[in-house]
Amino acid sequence: MTDYDKDLSLIIKETGIYQCLDCGKCTGACPVAETGKPFSPRLAASRVIEKGDSDPYVQDFIWACLTCGRCDDRCPSGVKFSNFVRLLRSRWIDSGKPGVYSHGGAMFSLMRMMSSPGIRQNRKGFIPAEVKTLSEGKVMYFVGCLPYFDVFFKNLNLNMVRIAVNSLKILNRCNIEPVVLDNERCCGHDLFWAGDQKGFARLAKESYEDIKDHGVEEIITSCPECFYSFSEIFPQVIEGFDLKITHIYELIEEQLKKETDNFGLKLLPLQATLKDSCRLSYYKNTSQALRNISGQIPGLDIIETPDSKIGDFCCGNSAWVGCGAHSKSIQMKRLKASLATGSDLLVTSCPKCLIHLQCTMKDFCDDGSIEIKDMVSLFADALD
Repeated sequence: MTDYDKDLSLIIKETGIYQCLDCGKCTGACPVAETGKPFSPRLAASRVIEKGDSDPYVQDFIWACLTCGRCDDRCPSGVKFSNFVRLLRSRWIDSGKPGVYSHGGAMFSLMRMMSSPGIRQNRKGFIPAEVKTLSEGKVMYFVGCLPYFDVFFKNLNLNMVRIAVNSLKILNRCNIEPVVLDNERCCGHDLFWAGDQKGFARLAKESYEDIKDHGVEEIITSCPECFYSFSEIFPQVIEGFDLKITHIYELIEEQLKKETDNFGLKLLPLQATLKDSCRLSYYKNTSQALRNISGQIPGLDIIETPDSKIGDFCCGNSAWVGCGAHSKSIQMKRLKASLATGSDLLVTSCPKCLIHLQCTMKDFCDDGSIEIKDMVSLFADALD
């Protein structure tokens, strides 16, 4: 047996693939399978055991999977399908083959550039004069890729950076003047999930050292993927990782409990439907925070889609891997379900959900339109 085969055997063992009961619950839960694509996590697992990961079905499966975590959540025997896919992608990359990325891999090129030591950027130009930030301190706000999204998806007129601005305004309202780094690096979430483990490790090392050099002890972020990366992935590759990681929803919830005047929130007479993020719901099990916060906004009437009762659908794309017909079909289903509620607003909890759904609505949706807004920005709208 070659070292390559031994590595595959270890992946099969670590992710519990031998525990698969062939019950089909993973396939029944999978958003990709629901589009009609011949796609089954259990079948891919069986093929890997029988034929290895060079099987054509497996190779298509590796890059079509959304790693949304829905199948992991439903599996009665605890098979870690999403992690299985990630590790198979890593084998693919390590073998010298190029990854199957959307947008020509441009976002990955950006992430790899950010792993260069001594890189210089200008990340603070978007911050309004009235917002108070620091260059050094114990609490940092991690902006993430929001400014780059505005450049890359300029045709969509998204103004993604407003999520960062509104996050900073909320932090100031909580009497927090956070550190914002001029040379902040990407969290590396997409490198990790697209299989570039070495690239992620380089980026994580440079990012962690930069953050620590500014005296930071806690990171607050409004991006679910940044939150997941820092809280779950960084400790795996950074020895002695000692940063506290907080999602801004946690901070808002805590503040709402303290504030006797309910934060001074004003009336927002709107009907809205919610779009959960995969990383907050299936990976961190914190989807209730989105509902707790929205439930505190006066006048806001939340109308859930039918899917929310059994676990919300992915937005159809993850880690900038794959953006084909099945992704668009998933996005169309989610948009139609939102339109069917009669809501004024679709509230997302992840910047990428906002991007993907807005893109599909602009180009493919003929059934009408709905305003899409991130929860942070909606909450900032309610601040008096």
